Amino acid sequence: MRRSVAGITAVLVGLGSLACWAPTGAVEIEDVGRELYLQHCSSCHGSDAKGQGPVASVLDVKPPDLSGISKANGGAFPYAAVFRAIDGRDTPRAHGSIEMPVWGEVFRAEPSAPLRDQVAGAGKMMLITMYLETIQAK
Repeated sequence: MRRSVAGITAVLVGLGSLACWAPTGAVEIEDVGRELYLQHCSSCHGSDAKGQGPVASVLDVKPPDLSGISKANGGAFPYAAVFRAIDGRDTPRAHGSIEMPVWGEVFRAEPSAPLRDQVAGAGKMMLITMYLETIQAK
């Protein structure tokens, strides 16, 4: 599914608003991304993102070490590719089908859903992606 320019613009405006809204000394964006990661991703990928979450041993496909994404990509963090993996466009087989990833409707909104719901889901995925970028092994 192609994202419209208006939809992408709305996501960026929404994230910009979030960044401007947070007062100095407030929770950092990376902290919000970390909390979302811990809530939705750590059961498989582990709290340290190394692929050793509590359910990893029972999965057919071993969760990857998410702290090594940059290293596996020549030192560059592939932001768009990571976002696409989270949003389902490039979903790993262990996450289920594109239509129904493990996290269900937490991040996805139907195209007919109100724009605020679509922006909120995309914003959560962007925050997780931003957090993952901050934990990359050197």
